[in-house]
Amino acid sequence: MVRRLNRWKQTRSWEQACLKSRRNLNSRKRRLLLFKIKKTDKGLDLGCGDGLNLKLLKEMGIKDLTGVDISEDLIEKAKKMNPEVKFYLASAEKLPFKSNSFNIVLVDSVFHHFLRYDKALSEIKEF
Repeated sequence: MVRRLNRWKQTRSWEQACLKSRRNLNSRKRRLLLFKIKKTDKGLDLGCGDGLNLKLLKEMGIKDLTGVDISEDLIEKAKKMNPEVKFYLASAEKLPFKSNSFNIVLVDSVFHHFLRYDKALSEIKEF
C-alpha cells in the first residue's frame, strides 16, 4: 500500500480513519448546541476535517463560518459539503488571520494532534 504524505507528514490512511471513527451525528449536534453559539457569531472551525461540524453549524443558522485544516484532501471534501464557507489550508501554529477575526473558535477532536501546543494556543488566543 502506498502511503501518501501531506505537507505536514500525515498519511492519507490516518485521515480516512478519522472520517470513519466519527461520533453519532445526533450526539454531535447536541454537543454543538451546548456551546450556545449565536447566529450572529463569526466562527472558525480549526481542524475542520471534511466540514461536518460546519455543516451542522450552518443548519443551526450560523452564517459566518470559516474552516481551517492541514489536509488538502479534507479541505476539498469540506468545500463540497459546504460550498458557501471559506476554507484555508493552514496549520494551527500559523493561522492566516488578523487578531480579533473571530469570536468563536471551535477546536473539536484535533488539539491532541498539534505539534506545538504553545504556538497553537498563542494563535487561538489572538481571536
